[in-house]
This record gives sequence, C-alpha cells and structure tokens, in this order.
Amino acid sequence: MVYAKRPFGNPSSVIEYLGRYTHKVAISNQRIKAVNKDGVTFQYKDYKGQGIQKEMRLSVQEFVRRFSMHILPHRFVRIRHYGFLSSTWKRKKIKRLTTKISCANTH
Repeated sequence: MVYAKRPFGNPSSVIEYLGRYTHKVAISNQRIKAVNKDGVTFQYKDYKGQGIQKEMRLSVQEFVRRFSMHILPHRFVRIRHYGFLSSTWKRKKIKRLTTKISCANTH
C-alpha cells in the first residue's frame, strides 16, 4: 500500500510552483549590490523574519558555487514565458478558467 497525499491545493498553486522553477533566473542583476575581489554582496528576502530585505556577503568562490547549482545540464532548455505559464496569461485568464472549471464541476 502506498501513501500519497495531494501535492497541491488548487490549479493556481500548481502554476505558481511551476513558474518559480521553470523560467526565473538564479539571481537578478538588481539584487547584486557589490562585486569586488573580496566577495559578492547581494540582497535577499528573509522569509523567517517576516520577509525583511537583508544583505548577504559571500566569497567569490562561494557565490559562484551557489550560482552554478542553477546552471542547467547539457542539452536541457529553460522554459521561457510561454503559454499558460506566462505571467500575462495567468493574470488575465486564471480567474476566468478557475470559474469555468468550478461551474463545469457543479453541473
């Protein structure tokens, strides 16, 4: 017997989850505050501390190590903003689509 719980609460949470991992960069240029021979300073959001913006300084080697974990393997392709995963599509149509699905399920 296999125990499997429902992985997501609703369709919009699935789209948000996929969106975070399919077409975002590891770190945006706006978040990088300083780069020099001693290290890299960048801004991050501390979710344990009520989402407060903080700065972190890492050695160049550690920053490159962490950044390289986000580099795709050979022959893998990053999904771009396309189709139902695009933020424009989500904003405009997700509510309408959800309403249509819930109406279809009640009839």
